[in-house]
Formats: sequence, C-alpha cells, structure tokens
Amino acid sequence: MSDTRQDDLGELLGQEDAGGEQAVVESAAALVQGASGSSSFDFSRPTKISRQFEKNLITFAEAFAKSSSLGLTGMLRANTGIGYRGLEVMNFGDFLDAMPPVTCAVNIGLAPLNGLSLLHLDAGMIYLMMMRLLGGPLEACRVERKFTDIELGVARLVIDKLLTHIAEGAEKLVTMQPTFVHLENNPAYITTVTAGEPVLLIRFEIGIEELRGPLDLCIPLTAFEPVWHRFDPEENSEFRTPEEVRRDRQLLFEVVKGAAADVVVNLADVNLTFENVLELKEGDVLPLYKSLQSPLVLEVQGKPMFRGLTGKLNQCRALKLTERLEEEE
Repeated sequence: MSDTRQDDLGELLGQEDAGGEQAVVESAAALVQGASGSSSFDFSRPTKISRQFEKNLITFAEAFAKSSSLGLTGMLRANTGIGYRGLEVMNFGDFLDAMPPVTCAVNIGLAPLNGLSLLHLDAGMIYLMMMRLLGGPLEACRVERKFTDIELGVARLVIDKLLTHIAEGAEKLVTMQPTFVHLENNPAYITTVTAGEPVLLIRFEIGIEELRGPLDLCIPLTAFEPVWHRFDPEENSEFRTPEEVRRDRQLLFEVVKGAAADVVVNLADVNLTFENVLELKEGDVLPLYKSLQSPLVLEVQGKPMFRGLTGKLNQCRALKLTERLEEEE
C-alpha cells in the first residue's frame, strides 16, 4: 500500500467523537471508490448464455443479415447491407436508457416464442428508407418528431420486409411467424417488458450506400422457453451412462409389469350397412370370407403386434405366434 493510502487510513482511524463516526463512514466510502481498479458490480444483471445457445443465435443473426441485405437492396434500389455486430444479455431498462429521444421501436410477435419482442431502428435510417421508397434521394436525415400517419404506413412496408427476413433467418432452428404489433417513436412509451426483465440484444448495422445506422433485435430470455431445446439442445439433453439407462429401464419394467393389458385376436373385418346391423339376430351367420389357414393378427391395447396361426392346445383353441409386426403396421 502506498504512503498516501496509509496516511488516509491513519486519519480515518484517528477520528474519535460520535459525530465523527458518520464522517469516517463517508470518508471510507470515498476512499474505496477512489481506489484504482475498483468498480461496482450489479448483481441483478442477467447471467451469460451458453456457448451452444450463442452459436445458434449467431447462425440466425448472420442468416437474417444476409437475407435482409439482398431483400432491401432490391426494395430500395440501392446498395444496402446489414451486418451482424454482436449480441449481449442485459436488462431491458438499460437498453431503453441508451435509446435517443426520438427513435423507431417496433413491438413484434415472434411465435412460437412467448410474448413480445422489440425491433429497433435508427429514426434517421428508417426515414431515409421511407423517402427512398417515395422516390427521394439518398441523403442523411435527422428526425426530431413522431411519424405522421402516412409515414407510418410507408415505414410499415420496410418493417414487414424485415419481419419476413427474420423468419427466413430462423428457419433452420424454428418455424417463426413474426407479426407487427405497434410502432413507437418515444422510448418512454415502450412497454414490451418490464425494465428489470433480462433480454437478449442482437446488434446489427444497416448501411445504405455510404450512410450507416444501428438495427437491434431485442428478445426477452423468457420468450425462448417454448423453443429453448432448439436453441440450446445440450442444456436439455440427459447425460446418462449405459448402466444408468439399463437400471432405469428395469425400474420402469418393475412398475408396469403388473398392469393389465387388453389382448385381442382379430378374426376378420366385415363391412355392413347400418340397416344390416339393425337386422342382426341370434342364429345369423356372418361369412368372413377368410380361409381357415389364414394368419390372424394379435392386438395389444388396440395396437397390432403379432401375426399367428390358429390351433388347439389341451382342448382349447390357441394362437401360435409366427411373426412380430413392425411398428408402422
């Protein structure tokens, strides 16, 4: 410890009166905050995702970037590129705090994912694309107001195009059905999830000719619950040794072996009209149109399992099993 730091500690320890106790606490706090290399840690921040989850998300992000680059280039009739810039797990409130006062934030559904997600674009870039669709030039735009109803309608064309490419990017992992819910220009009115909700932020950069701007896809971690096994199969897989598998099978067999099962031998199927069924009475004979030597099917719980031949055993009719049927039969 340096001499200056030792002097500061000595001065703290030398304070004696009751009023000085509070001063000691405040001075100690200032001393700790001023220590080199120290920083506060927010224990409420969400933890990191697994490597497999991250790998699959990157695959989705890169596929979306490639597909949307081609789609927007044709739509805007200008060289347009979307590049993946990374992903981050954070609280939704931190993401909102970093937004500019006027932005383009779109609440979207990403079924089968739960709830709502957020597609965020720079207001200037989306306005540039709107003007381009209306025949305007490619020049930087600065937007400091809400979109008009006409502008919202044109912006919807761009957003729907991006939603289509989100579905294309995710098709190798899950069949996604993105839907538009609401567009908001004021971050203060965004209520996708609560501020403390952990979200996954996938960052992109969109470029049109020489102009650049951010494009973010914000998805709550809880939204992945129905399809978590598709994005992170390792976390949901069971790692068991062969001995454990055999033991579990034996335990399962011990549980079910005493259960009763319906076993039926199917002689033949006969097609009758409802009128013929109503006319049936005792003594009637139904021709089965089946040879006595034809094999019969044995069903267990309504499922065909064996084929066999009829015979006799100790003065009783019997069925000799000759073939085990495949599952599809």
